[in-house]
Amino acid sequence: MPAGRGSATERRRAANTEQQDEPHSGTWNCVVLLHWCTGLSGFVYVIWRYANDKANTSLPNEMRQDFRPSPYGFGRKQDMTSLDWQIERSFVLATWNWLLIHPLLARATAYAAPTLLPMFYTAYSALFVTALLGVEVAAFIVILHALFIVVASLRAPILSYA
Repeated sequence: MPAGRGSATERRRAANTEQQDEPHSGTWNCVVLLHWCTGLSGFVYVIWRYANDKANTSLPNEMRQDFRPSPYGFGRKQDMTSLDWQIERSFVLATWNWLLIHPLLARATAYAAPTLLPMFYTAYSALFVTALLGVEVAAFIVILHALFIVVASLRAPILSYA
């Protein structure tokens, strides 16, 4: 073994031994753990204070026309001033069966044939878009992806960003 190579290996071993024997490595892990516990506790405290704020309970009483009772039996009322939540709710109600069965089929495919997983995601996404938005939209998305693959195969970055 050459002298230069052996000395470099010995230096690496010595450096690894020094790092393992360093007394501050346990302290550093304790500091990181304390940092994350403090940050997480602060976040939970802020969310808890917001959820139990008096304004959240008095506002529905003062502005009755902008709130309605929850259809799910919760004591909290739904805000009617911003209708953004209705879009997400209607999407989930329309596609709940697709959203629930997707991880189950993906896990089964990954267990049975891991090499088919990329094709599964492609086929499932195409079926999902077809069922939700129609065949024309699914075909348009497939054409756009094919066009992007053709442009990317030309290896011209300016075309990919155009």
